Amino acid sequence: MERVTGSMKAMQTTGAGRNVVGQLLLNLRGEALLRLAPGCRILDLGHGEPDIARWLDEVCESLDIIKRSQLFSDKNLVVDLPDRAYDLTYCIRTLPHLGTDQDSSDRAVRALLDEASRVTVPGGTVVLEVDNPHSLRGGALGIRQAFRGVTDGRIVIEHEGRSVDRYDALSHILDLLPPTLKLMSIQGLRVLLPTSHLATIPALGPALCKLEWWAGKHPLLRRFGAHLLLVLRRVREADVTHATK
Repeated sequence: MERVTGSMKAMQTTGAGRNVVGQLLLNLRGEALLRLAPGCRILDLGHGEPDIARWLDEVCESLDIIKRSQLFSDKNLVVDLPDRAYDLTYCIRTLPHLGTDQDSSDRAVRALLDEASRVTVPGGTVVLEVDNPHSLRGGALGIRQAFRGVTDGRIVIEHEGRSVDRYDALSHILDLLPPTLKLMSIQGLRVLLPTSHLATIPALGPALCKLEWWAGKHPLLRRFGAHLLLVLRRVREADVTHATK
């Protein structure tokens, strides 16, 4: 784990080397998290966007980072941190690549959700990013077509020698949540740009990039984002018990 405290100088080369869509996604993710971060004790699970961690450090009380390679101990996902230590826990560009096969990925995702809830204070916030098969990009990649025959709500694509790519339907990932995490809002990412080529077309590309900011928050369109940012509220165990009685 890396501990970051105090203030860091803003990167002068943030986004360097990214294409137009990559920079857009970085900004969309960053804006969503920066709204939640001021004054918070933050945990970055997976460190999927180092640039965003640097932005958050400018406004938060403290920031702890666990890189994806540090999440596992003896093939089990473990977050070696105390209970209820963070006001905001986030995991972006990480959950879809946990595990090396379907079984290990399923176990890791369930463990990550449980651990994110455990280390977050009641009333705090957990932000998760999942890859969505029901999207224009999913159609462009063939995932959407393949998903039609799937009955368990997710597709896990295995690659020899490296991490999986997994796509979770929104209903499936919500079913996996521990009872202490409740969905508050959804933001879609890459709703209108299934391929990066579209962003390079004169006039059309800039227009689609501008519309992405609107489409990702539209009540209907946001559910068709290639990636979904789920903002979850950590509720008290006593509230869960009371609600089930």
